[in-house]
Parts: sequence; structure tokens; C-alpha cells
Amino acid sequence: MSSNRRICVRVTECLSVEIENDLGERIHGVTLDISNQGIGLYCSTDDRDRITPQGIFVRQGRPVEVQVYLRFSDALGCDELINVRCGVVYSRKLAQDQCQIGLGFLDLDADAEARLTQFIQNRKRAHKS
Repeated sequence: MSSNRRICVRVTECLSVEIENDLGERIHGVTLDISNQGIGLYCSTDDRDRITPQGIFVRQGRPVEVQVYLRFSDALGCDELINVRCGVVYSRKLAQDQCQIGLGFLDLDADAEARLTQFIQNRKRAHKS
């Protein structure tokens, strides 16, 4: 077993997300799961290629970075929007036209992190009930 496994709380959740690549193109998607450290999402191969051309997610020795706009509802049902820079952690081809991408948060501010933590804790409690 790998010693660098994630230890943060991660919940399976379908949230609306917009990903902006370095060319300014926006790709709409839905998350697979979320934690305080990042998100996972499913996408088509075409969308993956717009985020990470040909699935290559390391450029000049650094992970490809994208801007992510993540939308979720708080405990009162109010929409929250988190705008955060992310680095691509992994890119997997699952089928001919289906991929999975992992994005790690790079500069999540304290307020956004607190709102996200509360959201994750609420979802975790809801999944247990």
C-alpha cells in the first residue's frame, strides 16, 4: 500500500464546476468527489484534451494549472461559488471517450476553505443518515 494516500475527508458529490484552461476556454463539468484538498471529475476525452492536451498534465516539470469555479449550496440552501486555482494531479482514460481528472487546490483562501469544510461535513453527516 502506498504511503502517500490521501488522509483528508472526501465525499462523493455531484457539483457543478467550470474549468478554465490557459487559453481562456471554459469547460463545464460535474464533480465525482470533493475534499478540502481538491476535486475529482469525469469528463469526455475531448474535454480532457482541452484541460490537459492529450492527457499530458505535467508541462515543463510542473503540473498543468487551471482556474476552477465550483458551485455548491450551503446548509441554508444558498448558492456558494468558490473560485480557485488548481493543479492537475492525475488524468486517467477510463474508456474510449471517458476520462477522470483529479484537481488539487493551490490557493484556497481561508474563507473558502471554511465554507468548503462545512459543506463537506454536512454532506458526510447526510450520507451517514
